[in-house]
Amino acid sequence: MHFNSAAPLFLEIIEFILMSTYIYFCRKLFLVSLTGAILCSTTGVRAQVADPIPGVVPFGTITIELTEFARVPQSSGGGTGWSRINHLKPDGMGRLFVNDLRGGMYLVSEGNADLYLDLESEVGSSFRDSPGLGTGFTSFAFHPEFTTNGKIYTSHSEAAGTATADFPISGSTSLQGVLLEWTATTPSASTFSGTRRELMRVDLEGTIHGMQEISFNTAAGASSTDYGMLYICIGDAQSTIHGRPELTHRLDGVLGSILRIDPLGTNSVNGNYGIPADNPWASDGDENTFGELYAYGFRNPHRISWDVNDETVMFAGEIGERNIEEINLIEAGRDYGWNVREGTFLINSEFENNPGAGTKEEVFPLPLNDDTLGFTYPIAQYDHDEGQAVIGGYVYRGSALSDIDGQYIFADLRGGGKLYHLVADDVVQNVQGDFKRLRMTFQGSTYTLMGDLTSTGVGNRDSDLRFGYDDDNELYILSKYNGKIYKLTGAEDAIIVDPSASQWQRIDDLESYTVGDEV
Repeated sequence: MHFNSAAPLFLEIIEFILMSTYIYFCRKLFLVSLTGAILCSTTGVRAQVADPIPGVVPFGTITIELTEFARVPQSSGGGTGWSRINHLKPDGMGRLFVNDLRGGMYLVSEGNADLYLDLESEVGSSFRDSPGLGTGFTSFAFHPEFTTNGKIYTSHSEAAGTATADFPISGSTSLQGVLLEWTATTPSASTFSGTRRELMRVDLEGTIHGMQEISFNTAAGASSTDYGMLYICIGDAQSTIHGRPELTHRLDGVLGSILRIDPLGTNSVNGNYGIPADNPWASDGDENTFGELYAYGFRNPHRISWDVNDETVMFAGEIGERNIEEINLIEAGRDYGWNVREGTFLINSEFENNPGAGTKEEVFPLPLNDDTLGFTYPIAQYDHDEGQAVIGGYVYRGSALSDIDGQYIFADLRGGGKLYHLVADDVVQNVQGDFKRLRMTFQGSTYTLMGDLTSTGVGNRDSDLRFGYDDDNELYILSKYNGKIYKLTGAEDAIIVDPSASQWQRIDDLESYTVGDEV
């Protein structure tokens, strides 16, 4: 609408009133939309965000050096190659352990990997490590008093209907996630001997994104209320992409949630574990909420970790669907949005049943009243122009590599395997912070992608990497497709003067540097 500048004043007033009415109507239409996805334009058509996060993540100034530490024995003759190694964690007495999704748990040292526990054989024929991604022996955690009580916790998947689930779901199921407690007769022994008992069993709708990492708060001291509390990550088990979005993003279910339990307690419904009284919904008096819940609204909370300098700083890598990868700062009682949010964008949770309201590839701007709806958003995010599956890592707090002290190091497992870092001390809840890419050196050569280093030749998953740590808080990278464990043995924060040169010039006073090729 446009009037000639020579038009009488009353016409300009009419124009102002009409435009104001139009804008008001658009805003009201936006707010009353059930999904918040109806965006006003001159045509009134829903507006998809075509490129949610423009640009690429630049390289920073940090280069890390990797040294091969150990290789886990091959567990299958199939085309995927070596053992499907998934975690590397210490036992509190200086030893390191790694699990293979196919069922083995190995005691590893420099140049060696020896079988400690064969979970598949112990569990029997109900054990499942296929089909699906992340099935099998998914995670383990040593109790902080393992050296005296001998207790280890494991998560794995079993066939649907193997036993009665503590957390059943309506309709069909594909697998069950199972949490076990093992008690070693002699904690210091090089192979496991002892007993086991079941703590929890969860029905899973699909075959991926089930029971993921389990972990104790590695920063919590003996006097902390979080000491000895076990966190359990459970994905939405494909429920949303299978057209059953109602199974997740709820307080009377555990799919898409992080749970927190006392594994030595007994006040759960099944009596096999405890529900901490300080859990967000443990004492709310509502029988329709589960006291085990710590936080919810996740698609696949794949990895969690704590900054050992602050037991309240908990990170989670949240693998997205077709749009946004997230690093989240986890706090009790918060709703992280899936399956009505992905990153800082709105999505249609019914994309399988009603794609006309938005397909799984589409994201939309947040509604105008979003700050009143109670969602918590990532502290770092990127879209699928950058990567496809984020892998949460750890804050480096070791003593050997001062140049990366306080850096949270994480990665993307597909498309070659990019490594990233952000400053843990700069993280602010609900604020998307700055992060950069890392370079790597290995045996004198420089790499920008982990897949170029591993060179396994199995497509875009040849960089399927994971992170680990030891009792000294030194960090490791696990390559799932060549079975190798690499230790971070060097780190330098330096300006690259000549990217083609074999050496870098270190510039400590970055503000005075103006000639560098890139920063």
